[in-house]
Amino acid sequence: MRLLLDENTARRTFVRLLQEKGYDVEIVTKALAPAARDEAIVAYAVRVNRVVVTQDTADCISLYIKLTSHPGLILIYPTSGSQPVTKLAVAIDNVALIYTDLNNMVLALHEFFW
Repeated sequence: MRLLLDENTARRTFVRLLQEKGYDVEIVTKALAPAARDEAIVAYAVRVNRVVVTQDTADCISLYIKLTSHPGLILIYPTSGSQPVTKLAVAIDNVALIYTDLNNMVLALHEFFW
């Protein structure tokens, strides 16, 4: 899975865990710029075919529902964001176990904490 981690989710340990698990991880602050606008993040993700992982739930949902096609969106709600990064990484694994493709999907990561 090709992931684009928003700056609010790109904790170093989380990035490392995902990369160790074999995910292709890119970070918004390196791909675009620190404090990149949500519109720029979404446009970039669509252009390079990456699933956005973010805690910026309301703004991203409002942008994604306007798209006819997108590579996917994984939302980490504030209560989920306080989970240990190891648990977040396992939840990403659980998503990958169920879905081979996240095209046009918007998922809440807390639904995959098992």
